[in-house]
Amino acid sequence: MKKSLIIAMLAITSVGLAQNIESEKVSFDSERLPLKPIPDLKGYSFTVETPYKTNNDELIAEAKAKFDAEAANYPNTLVESARMHEQALEQYEAEVIKERENYKIQSEEYDKLSAVEKIALKAKAPILRMPSKPNYYKPAYPVYSEPNTSNIITFDPEVLTGSYMKLAGYDKATEGKTMVGNVILNAFEADSPISRFTVKKVYNSSSKTYTDQKTYYYITKYRRPTYIKLQVGNEILFEGMLESSLEQDSTRTDRSPNIQTIEKESVRQSLALANEYINSEHGYSQINHTIEVDYVKNKKGEYDDVEKAKDDALAAYKYFEGGKNKEGLMKAVTQWETILQMSDVESNKARIDRRVTASILFNLINAYLVIENPAEADKHLTTLKKINAPYRIESQVPKFETEVRDLRARIDAKI
Repeated sequence: MKKSLIIAMLAITSVGLAQNIESEKVSFDSERLPLKPIPDLKGYSFTVETPYKTNNDELIAEAKAKFDAEAANYPNTLVESARMHEQALEQYEAEVIKERENYKIQSEEYDKLSAVEKIALKAKAPILRMPSKPNYYKPAYPVYSEPNTSNIITFDPEVLTGSYMKLAGYDKATEGKTMVGNVILNAFEADSPISRFTVKKVYNSSSKTYTDQKTYYYITKYRRPTYIKLQVGNEILFEGMLESSLEQDSTRTDRSPNIQTIEKESVRQSLALANEYINSEHGYSQINHTIEVDYVKNKKGEYDDVEKAKDDALAAYKYFEGGKNKEGLMKAVTQWETILQMSDVESNKARIDRRVTASILFNLINAYLVIENPAEADKHLTTLKKINAPYRIESQVPKFETEVRDLRARIDAKI
């Protein structure tokens, strides 16, 4: 009995010593290095092509051109209609003669039958059925009708280029060493929307029972293959289909979707993907980050150092200014490194126990990635994977691994 009580008290003490980890989010921008920087590049010049008309003026012009052609051809239309009527009359006369001859032959055969034969054969006297004489209807003069443009998709390639296609870190240029790019959006491809539903229990207070309530929604899968060609002088940097554009995307709507709306939006999505690819390869993009900074709830002042590092980190991130405030972030990094030296992951009573250690490592990995030091980020990531971190942090390991590899590749390519 006493042994059980002692074990229970130890368990309660262990829980009581567990540190209360909290986190605070901060968003900021930083510059991303290109995977394939281009030495001495002066600027860029991009063009966009789509399968759509530039604007409704083209449709109106086509309608007017069609009307003008029909009006100019109206005299010929009158002549042709008269000719067709004469031809119909000749056909009519021939049909009349044919019907009369057939009627005469049938009448003669009928008259040869006796009364008994007519009854036995149930023969009826032939009837002369004359064809209708064709009437002439004068063709109406052509009338111009304004085309219905409400269901027509139009995009101005120049507007799309100016809105979506930019090489980060550079200006538009036509002289000197310039990247020339062409993005071609192919036809929109969409599957028929698929209807699905979710079921939830709804309580009926009158009958005091639960009933199933279905909520329907629609999934529409689509894609728009996108071609990209990038060239500097005579050197072709890339030419082919953007790989991600060959994969199907999907959208969820609460009601049967308007496919035209999805098609319009896919133009913007496709250009954004193309521009992201180009900038990832060759541009100096400002990338938005949202980072969580972990710290320990500091009730009695036992974690003043952890809280101070957190405050310094948040201040540095907040005013990071695209990478110009790395010194401020390094101040927090130095504090975290000092705190990490006190780590004891084997003791639940340690001030810097396993959970606090995992959070400090989490902060350090994020910080080293931001200040472009993949070696230190990877070193702390290796440690993190060995200490059985809480799931919230452990689940970030694959993302950290990808970011470390990507950052290494960009730094290795740095001019």
